[in-house]
Amino acid sequence: YKEGLTRRFAGVEYEKLSWAELAKIRMPEAALERYRRAVDAVILHNRAQSDPLHRWYINAVVVRDLTGGRNEAVQDYLVTRKAELDAHHAHYHLTPRDNRKPIKVVDEVDVSALQPGYMLDAPPSGADAEVKEEEPAAQG
Repeated sequence: YKEGLTRRFAGVEYEKLSWAELAKIRMPEAALERYRRAVDAVILHNRAQSDPLHRWYINAVVVRDLTGGRNEAVQDYLVTRKAELDAHHAHYHLTPRDNRKPIKVVDEVDVSALQPGYMLDAPPSGADAEVKEEEPAAQG
């Protein structure tokens, strides 16, 4: 069974698939792409928010809520982006407690809105580039 699936999806560029197509594929590579998109969608969502109530601490629960998947697989994926997530959380002063709110992440973050093939711009020096307007201007 697994060999057939492996042959069937050999050469598939998961990052170029739509969310609807990606959600139907039950391969580890497709799951990793779903996790990547979920994390990127939350990062972009957090960058766009001026109200801290609408920012999310990215952890396995948030990613699973957005994509489904096994907890262990999601946690393994998040380890691969630990430094980036730590910097993101520190920049916005986010902790797991910030996810305790009457709002559900699935009602705020739309992973399917990300266009296939996009790549999240890496923020310079571990800070989120798109929030510079919130930082005080240098005087002098």
